[in-house]
Amino acid sequence: MKTRMLLNLYSKPLVSLLLGIVTYLFLAIFIPNGMSGSPLFQGLVDQSMKIAPLIFSLFCLVSIGWACIQTYKYWRWERGNAECCSSCGGIITQKFGRYGAYVHCLACGKNRSN
Repeated sequence: MKTRMLLNLYSKPLVSLLLGIVTYLFLAIFIPNGMSGSPLFQGLVDQSMKIAPLIFSLFCLVSIGWACIQTYKYWRWERGNAECCSSCGGIITQKFGRYGAYVHCLACGKNRSN
């Protein structure tokens, strides 16, 4: 139960970090290697090389911030200061769906309306 909950907590920051790595590889390696021979695309290659580290840094900062928020949620749950699932006691998140607000448990996956 705890493993699934932690996986649900940290999967989105991890995906954001991986997306940053893929974007960096595309901008810093694929575009310069594929278009460096053409004088028409030389400006694109130069700008791609300059902006790749900045975009990667932005993705890293977003991932770290997101992971810190998730860690704070987990810390509050561990101390007993957060709302928990009525079925299993896992961390719940507030969501807004088609039929109004509801809570979703990150441990067991059950949804409950408010």
